[in-house]
Amino acid sequence: LGIFGVLLSLIRKRCGLTFAGFAAPFIWVSLEYIRSNMGFMAFPYAWLGYTQHAYPLVIQIASVAGAYGVSFLLALVNSAIAAFVLSLLYRSKNINPRPNRPISNRGLVSMAGVAAFLTILTMCYGIMVVSRPPIGEKLRVSVVQGNIEQAKKWDRSYRNYILEMYEELSREASKDQPRLIMWPEAATPGFVLSDIALQKRIVGLVREMNTYFLIGSAEYPKFDKEAAKLKISGNTALFFSPDGKVLGQYLKIRLL
Repeated sequence: LGIFGVLLSLIRKRCGLTFAGFAAPFIWVSLEYIRSNMGFMAFPYAWLGYTQHAYPLVIQIASVAGAYGVSFLLALVNSAIAAFVLSLLYRSKNINPRPNRPISNRGLVSMAGVAAFLTILTMCYGIMVVSRPPIGEKLRVSVVQGNIEQAKKWDRSYRNYILEMYEELSREASKDQPRLIMWPEAATPGFVLSDIALQKRIVGLVREMNTYFLIGSAEYPKFDKEAAKLKISGNTALFFSPDGKVLGQYLKIRLL
């Protein structure tokens, strides 16, 4: 936020408010991209676009422009609103700020027009996508969440408690006869593929439920040398068939 403010202020002083207003969404999205791709310091969270998760018509554009596209649209709309408010302040008799190249009427109209055009385009695309009938086979999926405290997850004294919790939740979820039951990330208290006792218990549960399972586990200790060579983290998602076979696994690429 600080870098965004500094850059915007420098552009305003050199090029005026109109140019700064148009530059704002480009600066914001560029900073989001840099923050999300800074090697081991990368933090791809809290993007502006994520705020629209509850508005399906707005976020459909992400299939074309990604979440960065949603962030850009929001930054542009807010920039246009800010320009309008500033233009009112500059014309007020009671408030007399000392603007450096105040925004022009042409600049204000241009910014508002571009923001309105892209917003309408986004909404039309969203309506078009959402109105399409769903294609493919419908699947019933159950997601269970044990809400296990972080301190208990890797405390072996809670191992049986955690397993019983997820077994009970899975049996409850199976009453709806889902095709797939999902456990959260790093749900298992141990390494499923290398801990034979833990593996037998989970396979037994999967066979009992007779459905597919996607189970969050960990197959390498975090910051392990072998995992570092493979450029992976410890967290893993294991996909089980109804007969208890591991059909595939996904290794988390980047640690938080």
